[in-house]
Order: sequence, then structure tokens, then C-alpha cells
Amino acid sequence: MIKVIILITTYNLEKYIGQCLDSVLNQKTKFDYKILVGDDASTDGTIEILRKYQKKYPSKIELVLRGKNIGSLANSLELYEKCNAEYFAFLDGDDFWLTDGRLQKQVDFLEGNR
Repeated sequence: MIKVIILITTYNLEKYIGQCLDSVLNQKTKFDYKILVGDDASTDGTIEILRKYQKKYPSKIELVLRGKNIGSLANSLELYEKCNAEYFAFLDGDDFWLTDGRLQKQVDFLEGNR
């Protein structure tokens, strides 16, 4: 079972999405995690970048690509509805994690403070 799903929302973030995904994919964990990306009908190169990452990491990355823009809140809510893991982490597509132990540290804290 997947312990953590990382939810990432994107819209026209071609300049940032690669660094965002790399920061998640570089996480060192003792558990399985999945990345769920919801793109809100980007019109730049974001979708092409997402597809390249998904092709390279098909077991880690799932894409939700929208045909029309539904807005940031609706995009986020639909991703939350798809969460079927014990925990989830949220990351905007123009953000990134600075350390490769961040996700493990978060889960360790949650597990130790139930």
C-alpha cells in the first residue's frame, strides 16, 4: 500500500515543474509514495514536461490532465478526492523541497505523534 501521495497542482509552470518533480523524486524514504499531478489545462510546455516525467517514472507519477481550465480550488479538490493513501503532502508546481529527507521526516513525526 502507498503510504504517502504527493499532490501537485500546475498551471503554466514549465519553468518550475521539472525542479519541483526532481525534488520529490529525490526523496529518500523507507516507504512507497506516489506523485499525483493535476494540470489545469496549461497552455505552455508544462504538459509536455509532465508527460516526459511520467514516461520516465510510470510507477511513481500519475497525471490528471484537464481539457479546460477549472480553477485552482477545483483542481486541488479533485486531487484530494483521488487520495487513497494513509497520508498526503501538498506541493505547488512552482515550489520544491530543499532536502532529500523531508518526506521521511514528516512521516516519522506523524507516526510518532498519533
